[in-house]
Amino acid sequence: MYIFSGILIFIFPVSFYYYFSKYATKKEINSVLVVVGICGLISGIYFVLDSYSMMVLGKVNDFSYKAIDYSILRQH
Repeated sequence: MYIFSGILIFIFPVSFYYYFSKYATKKEINSVLVVVGICGLISGIYFVLDSYSMMVLGKVNDFSYKAIDYSILRQH
């Protein structure tokens, strides 16, 4: 299990850094930045809609309940 987290945390970022510092073109860098921006926008829209649902409508979605249950399960 720890080997996978080590790969995810250390190997992937180093390989991305090495590739983008040595070989990437401006077009590739711009494409990555656009994709990161789109992912951030999607995440932000979900956050706003979820916050609106909880604060204004008073409805908590199933995912929030399952996330809390999972957090409690991991603590024991």
